[in-house]
Amino acid sequence: MNVKERQFLINRISDLANRAYCKNITTHTVFLNLYEQTIFQSISTSLQVSYKILGGYDYAERKLVCFFSCNPENIEDSDFMDLLHISNKNPKFSQSVSHRDYLGALMNIGIERHMLGDICIIGDEAYVYVLKSASTIIIDNLFDIRHNKVNVSKTDFRAIDFSSNVQEKIINIASNRLDSIVSSVYNISRAKANLLIDADKVFIDSKLINTHSHVLKPEDIVSVRGLGRFIYSDIEKISKKGRLVVKIRQYI
Repeated sequence: MNVKERQFLINRISDLANRAYCKNITTHTVFLNLYEQTIFQSISTSLQVSYKILGGYDYAERKLVCFFSCNPENIEDSDFMDLLHISNKNPKFSQSVSHRDYLGALMNIGIERHMLGDICIIGDEAYVYVLKSASTIIIDNLFDIRHNKVNVSKTDFRAIDFSSNVQEKIINIASNRLDSIVSSVYNISRAKANLLIDADKVFIDSKLINTHSHVLKPEDIVSVRGLGRFIYSDIEKISKKGRLVVKIRQYI
């Protein structure tokens, strides 16, 4: 994101916050990616209005920010987004499709990326979080994913069981520094892990982290662009050689 794009986003966020504050109404952003969420967090303390960050489920990567003057307990994800279920009409004859296939098909019918939250693939089905304004367009116009004929319908936010997409993993590391853990989780060298951090590709709880030695805390959600996400659980034990035995929960 260049300087002009960054300033445009800051201005847009500030405008939405000011509207909520001055007019006593609820406003919200579009879905923000990890870079955009980092920018929001850098200015969040200067805003005069309350806000809530929503993604549809606990470990969402793409999120929107809602600004409001009412009780935050009354704000729900479903107030601003829908969850769409995409399923194959003929599962016996369907081809395997990827996240890129789903995203491409949605964009081909005129849906812009900022209108879409996370696309969660479970088996041969997908669940997509979308702005309410995009739901009807998708339901009425999405018929194919790659060569597969599909059905699209709204579903309940409790419809997804994410347990099948998360795998517990035990890693053995010298320290719980960010570069050491990223290296071990993705089976890459420490040098490559550091390059990813330097290239602004590593985020913790939706905030960009550039420090190789950053120490992770229990339940930190680490996103590495191009490689995936994992949740850092905690140190299970220390081996006789002084190495840390750590549990993580990795999205597969």
